[in-house]
Amino acid sequence: MIKLTMFRLILGVFLLQAGLQAQVFMTREQGLEKVFAGADTVLRKTVFLEKDERKELERMAHSTLPSRIVTYYVGMQDGSVMGYAFLQQQQIRTKEGVFLVLVTPEGKVGAVEVLAFREPRDYLPAPAWFGLFLDRVLDDRLWPGRDVHAITGATLTVRAFTLSVRRALALFTRVAEGQR
Repeated sequence: MIKLTMFRLILGVFLLQAGLQAQVFMTREQGLEKVFAGADTVLRKTVFLEKDERKELERMAHSTLPSRIVTYYVGMQDGSVMGYAFLQQQQIRTKEGVFLVLVTPEGKVGAVEVLAFREPRDYLPAPAWFGLFLDRVLDDRLWPGRDVHAITGATLTVRAFTLSVRRALALFTRVAEGQR
């Protein structure tokens, strides 16, 4: 009986610790409100990629797209597009993170917001680090070790964020084409 109680106590402490490490910082709606501050309308849109489109976007992003169905959000203010927001889910080490990447109408990164981060908090970069992505475009410089600075002990996190941003920028090329 004592062994079973001790096991439950240890299991409870472990689950509590694991739960404290996994964090949800904001909901999708809160993230959209933040990146589209001042918008009078936020539209939810969906595109269905053809197989060859998906392959081309994956080639551009150097990352696999999770689906041929892409949902994104368009923020509007006074009839003008403020930007395009892409919700990205990415495996980091053993758990996933959920990020919101805002792309400006010019095809540059406008913001990167962390909605959820299920890895230990020690692997989450400082807020200032996300500034490395601002005004970036999809090019060969957008990689860890090039224009994206590495973070000691968080190599997989840096890679996960970079791949998410690259996918959002690649997807932007497809959805912006449909807006013209």
